[in-house]
Amino acid sequence: MKKNLDYLWYWMHLCAIVLILNNLLSGLRIATLSKPELIPWSGLMPQGNVHQWHIWGGCALLSLTLFYILYRCTSAFLVSRQYPSLHKAKPRLRPRWFHFFVQHLGHSALLASLITGVWIYFFSAVSSIAILVHYYAALTLLTYIVLHTSSYFFLHGPTLVKRIVFFCFATNKKYTACALGLCVVFGITALFFSIFHNDTLEARYIQDTSSIEIDGLENEPAWALASTTTIRSYGAANFYNGETDIAVKVLYNEHDIFFLIRWRDPSKSLAHLPLIKTDNGWQVMQQGFQKFNEQKHYEDKFAVMIAENCKAGAAATAHLGHKPLKDKPPHWSGLGYHYHKTGLVDLWQWKAVRTNRMYLADDNYFGKPDIIRAGSRRYTAGYGVDAKESGTYKMNWQWFYKDGITPKRMPLNDADLTAYQNEFYNETDEPDNTWLLNWFDTKAYSKHDDHYPTGTIMPSILYYSNRFEGDRADVRAFGTWKDEYWSLELFRKRSTGSNKDVELKDGVCLWFAAFDHAQIAHSRHSRPIKLRLRQ
Repeated sequence: MKKNLDYLWYWMHLCAIVLILNNLLSGLRIATLSKPELIPWSGLMPQGNVHQWHIWGGCALLSLTLFYILYRCTSAFLVSRQYPSLHKAKPRLRPRWFHFFVQHLGHSALLASLITGVWIYFFSAVSSIAILVHYYAALTLLTYIVLHTSSYFFLHGPTLVKRIVFFCFATNKKYTACALGLCVVFGITALFFSIFHNDTLEARYIQDTSSIEIDGLENEPAWALASTTTIRSYGAANFYNGETDIAVKVLYNEHDIFFLIRWRDPSKSLAHLPLIKTDNGWQVMQQGFQKFNEQKHYEDKFAVMIAENCKAGAAATAHLGHKPLKDKPPHWSGLGYHYHKTGLVDLWQWKAVRTNRMYLADDNYFGKPDIIRAGSRRYTAGYGVDAKESGTYKMNWQWFYKDGITPKRMPLNDADLTAYQNEFYNETDEPDNTWLLNWFDTKAYSKHDDHYPTGTIMPSILYYSNRFEGDRADVRAFGTWKDEYWSLELFRKRSTGSNKDVELKDGVCLWFAAFDHAQIAHSRHSRPIKLRLRQ
């Protein structure tokens, strides 16, 4: 009997090792999104769709832990009833204080990881404290593995490997029953995860005759009747503790759908990579744009993603790592790419400067990884923009170089730059300027006419026309900022007929992300939001 109990302990121990390593390494890979200090260690971490590995590995580890607790509570009773001589066997020596400490450290770290992991995944009231505890519990568990393994290896020597790995695979009925019990516990846990895999966003039906003006204001009576779903998002740059609550209301009719979204952002950030005149010419004001990860000189943004599947990791589009695509260029910041292996997901990007003046959100998508294009400085994998017939904005430089650029255009009237020359970059009190130049109010840049003094600030965005036209202009949007909150209204036809758009029907899943003057370091939430169209 004792030999069979050892077999069961070996199996559980081996499963625990595999699952803990999977969750530790996949979790640390996810943590690189908001903790750049982990990037140098990313070579030890898995790449790809690690969100699904982490969630289902956590589900399996939780099942194993519950089964182990059940096993420990019942095994002593069963052994004492059926095998009294084994129960009266000579007790083992008490472990030394170091081993005792290491064991309890590991158990405490594992329980803290599981409890906070379940809390982060299932409860919308995620706090930065829970995320912090989850992270440091994982690091403690990593320390425990090193201490636990080294202490046992020191006590037992090389035979430890043989005792744990190369054990006999003999089974009996009781052992098989225990294995089946573990499968049942995992099945129940997986079913629980599947049932509560997503939150619900209810949309209220309105008549086609109801008028909603897309102005960023909640001033139509219909909005008062819509229910509010609040999503705690986290992991972003610049927000306090990386968190902001996103409140969403949805209205729809037979043909159209409307979103009202509010999120807290203490700073109204509009200065998008402004240009500054230096003694050596013009430069782009940036601290991370050379790696496409600017987190200071950037405009506020908001993104909505829509998918017909509700898989973890942003509908299975988030593939993390330095080089998740072996035959494609590595990611500049080592964070990873968005792409979808089959089909596509819809992506709307509202930009506080580049699209807000157009009363639009940029209609984009995540699809299959793109080919490598010669002459392109930035590879974007599955990220693409819908087709357009006209309208665009451009960056006001010929080619980007960190040490200096040549502007494309300069204002016809020098007074157009006056408003930008103050100490504007106070993140809580930025002047409410347009931070763009209209093409028809500018002229081609000439070094001969460049008489601007050192320190002159100039916007970097050039408007070619008032707005996009075509498929890229399917999403109307406008945002207003007041009292530390952005309020954004969006409108789109529920079905556009475009093969680059997802139909907004009952059961599709959505993800929401806020950007606080950051290029890619957006907030995120663990679970998808399933749209429910209620009559």
